[in-house]
Amino acid sequence: MIRLQFLTAATLGRVLLTHNESDFLLHEAWRLWTATWGVVIDHAGVIVLPQHERWHPARSAQEIEVILAGSAALTNNLWLWRSSRGWFSPPIVSLSISEHCPGPS
Repeated sequence: MIRLQFLTAATLGRVLLTHNESDFLLHEAWRLWTATWGVVIDHAGVIVLPQHERWHPARSAQEIEVILAGSAALTNNLWLWRSSRGWFSPPIVSLSISEHCPGPS
């Protein structure tokens, strides 16, 4: 189901707000596939609220505002929360499939 939610959010230009860290895999796949295929298809961003800290809705709203009001880019990025470091956008390991699957010799 999350694949459809991600695609719908991207199509509508909406930020995907989730508690599910596995959405990070969809974000990585999106970035890898579009780079590999040489197409530019942006998504509005993904914000992953912490699932285990059980924030009050008011706290969640405040934290979302921090990201939206900040100078950090949201488009095509994913933001995760860690109590040890706050909000961060993890780097994409590699955007080149050729490094992992070299062509014929």
